[in-house]
Amino acid sequence: MTKTILLLCALALSTSAQNQRTITVTTPAKVDSTRAALIQHIWGASWETVAAKQPRLVDHRYQLQKDDALPASISNLESVDRLDVGGTVASTAFILYPSKSNLHKAVIVHQGHACDLLDQGDHPVHLEYLIRKLVAAGYTVAAMRMPLYQSPAHCGASRAHDKLFVLHPKSGTAIQFFMEPVARTVNYLAAHHTGLKEIDMVGLSGGGWTTTVYSAIDPRIVKSFPVAGTLPLYLRGAHYNHDFEQYVPALYQVANYKDLYVLGAAGNGRLQLQILNRYDNCCFGEKQHTVGPPPFLEAIRQYQHDVQNTLAQLKTGTFALHLDQSVHYHQISTESIDKVILPVLGGAAPPAT
Repeated sequence: MTKTILLLCALALSTSAQNQRTITVTTPAKVDSTRAALIQHIWGASWETVAAKQPRLVDHRYQLQKDDALPASISNLESVDRLDVGGTVASTAFILYPSKSNLHKAVIVHQGHACDLLDQGDHPVHLEYLIRKLVAAGYTVAAMRMPLYQSPAHCGASRAHDKLFVLHPKSGTAIQFFMEPVARTVNYLAAHHTGLKEIDMVGLSGGGWTTTVYSAIDPRIVKSFPVAGTLPLYLRGAHYNHDFEQYVPALYQVANYKDLYVLGAAGNGRLQLQILNRYDNCCFGEKQHTVGPPPFLEAIRQYQHDVQNTLAQLKTGTFALHLDQSVHYHQISTESIDKVILPVLGGAAPPAT
């Protein structure tokens, strides 16, 4: 399985490099048809079928436990719903409701390839900080983890997401194991949050990849913030050969990464703000950019402008890219949270590039 995946990764990075440079969703009709094609590829079903599915409510007054890897004490927290998301791969989500709020807005916080949302280790990812800030500000928060990364106590027995690609769903592809929990959670928020005006999404690393793909599929996500989650395939060297969902050729033949960025922003009032850590020690930073010229800064600005120009032609949506130079690790920084994400969620314009 591993050798096959490596060969497919090499194929995705080489033979289709030119296709990965060209944005194909350049008309409103193409936006709609590509979204429909992505849904068909992932689920083999119509969106109406996918959107009808909801998680099962396990506990409406759930008391957070240490094993949940969520903050045990959060200011302005009224209650927590614990959800059994269901699907082929078991998944849990937590809906955190603020005590005082008139925002009627919800934010999905989606972590990456780790089982802990808390600030542990030498280089904290600060997702706990983000959750605390959001609830304190009055947002409803849906905290989620990637499949197979459900709690610190049960993490490690099957860490590689590549193993999901040996599973064969009755219809669609293994990408649904990543997207289905988000879709069901969005359905739950829409059905159970009275007067909900907006659903936004923030994801780190693998959660940033999930945010990129899911916001492209579902325009109910109004503002999306993928953090250190993706780069277009033609900007990745051969050493980017992990996490097969990042490369699986069939998906990116339907829509390449630049197409996904356009789709994630296209729509009235929609916005996607991509955050990259320039000095990231893991992924999608300047050190990992080994396929130049052009150099890293020029390369990311080029695809930013390509996406922005396409949206300008479509006369819809906003795409921005923020380069975080405050951290040297694979994390979402407090600076990005305080100076970028929270202000933009509150209605501020994206920071100047």
